[in-house]
Amino acid sequence: MVYLEYDMLGIHKKISIEGINYHHDNNVIKHDGTHYEYVVGSKEQKTFKILLKILKLWNEMAKKCGIEYWACAGSLLGAVRHSGFIPWDNDIDISIMLSDLKNVKLNIEKHSFLTCCECELGLQVRYRDYEFPFMDIFVCDYYDKNTIKYCGFLSKHGEPTWFMDYYFKNEHVYKNELYPLKEVVFEDTTIMVPNIQKNMLFRTYSNQCLTGCKIVKHTDVHELSTKKMMELRYNYLKTVYEIEYAFKIPKHIMFTSLQYKVLKKVEEKMNHGKKNVIFNKLFLQTVKNFNYFCNHLYKL
Repeated sequence: MVYLEYDMLGIHKKISIEGINYHHDNNVIKHDGTHYEYVVGSKEQKTFKILLKILKLWNEMAKKCGIEYWACAGSLLGAVRHSGFIPWDNDIDISIMLSDLKNVKLNIEKHSFLTCCECELGLQVRYRDYEFPFMDIFVCDYYDKNTIKYCGFLSKHGEPTWFMDYYFKNEHVYKNELYPLKEVVFEDTTIMVPNIQKNMLFRTYSNQCLTGCKIVKHTDVHELSTKKMMELRYNYLKTVYEIEYAFKIPKHIMFTSLQYKVLKKVEEKMNHGKKNVIFNKLFLQTVKNFNYFCNHLYKL
């Protein structure tokens, strides 16, 4: 058994796990064979403070407007393993059903503090005019009578395209695992989670995700995901999809499918850590260049 300690929003936290894999991360301090410390810097603390504010405002709106949601991906893992944020993450991930999408958009549009933009996974919610951080809302629907999956961006008829399945292959949930939803502690507030969390987490990560920590950072890419960039990419993918669909191109060889497969391979390479540092820098520079291109287009 090993222990990981860190400070989160003024609270000292300590979790016990069976092991930790951190690829020589500079934020990790190894005190001895069983005690580790993760240093959350002032910049990251500010990020988590804004994210917590977004979550509290979202919870208030969701309860008032009858919107069902549940934590997914890193936020679900954080809720179960950390009772809050994972200290090396920097966003919030939640899911809603497609049937709630209009209600969510309508209420955020008239919200005093929250804003949102459409993107390929559904919506990104931000606090006021902050570009970063944000909350990702994955829009879901029934793939069959029992399986609930990420819709991906919607077709021009408002139907799921299911392209997210190429990138998030195992992040589905079954109806009997999801309902009834549970409310659990998340920092000094709460978050909704599936009724059976372990099954979804084990499919998404591994069956060791609750007993061990693998510190993998994708935070740099999050910080570069501006609203303009996400909106442009979303509109571009939708346009390409409609053209390919009109020409009856098989889904598995559509450009939209292939680019998700490539992105998944890129992420896997980035997750290998230090030995891919040059590759990581080149990829991040590509994202920066694309972001610059998006900003330039908006000025035209």
